[in-house]
Amino acid sequence: MAFKTKTAIGLEVTCSKVKLVEIASSANGMKITSFAVFDYPQDRKNSAKTIEQVKDAIGRTVLDTREIYGVISDPLVEHRIVLLPPMTEQEMYVVTRREARKGGETALQDVSFGFDVVGRIDRAGNKKTAVLIVTAPHGLVKEHIRTMEDMGICLRGLTIVPLA
Repeated sequence: MAFKTKTAIGLEVTCSKVKLVEIASSANGMKITSFAVFDYPQDRKNSAKTIEQVKDAIGRTVLDTREIYGVISDPLVEHRIVLLPPMTEQEMYVVTRREARKGGETALQDVSFGFDVVGRIDRAGNKKTAVLIVTAPHGLVKEHIRTMEDMGICLRGLTIVPLA
């Protein structure tokens, strides 16, 4: 049976840049097939030029897939690593939600949060899980979604957890 090439686009909107990367996976592995970076003005009201540049980049390259995944990277996004005892994923969700509440000055209902296991530690039988907890103001997330919609992008997924 032949392996069909699958293409996905990664999109990152930061406070100063918009980055697009197209990745194709096939039986031979993964390959970056297209990449573009655009300046994104500090004044969001003057972002029309960048929006048009991104639309043009999508139009003139092979960036034609509907599998677009976005990541938000901004100084307002907070990152913390906490050590937790071993637990189920459901328990980890409850604990990280509580930990996210401790992160900043804003109430949990005013932020979006996510988490990812970044490592495991076993010291003399004492097991801990290193978990990255990330929070971002809801307003920032909504602004980025609006910006991507203005670019004509329909997101397949969006995360505030760094992909690297």
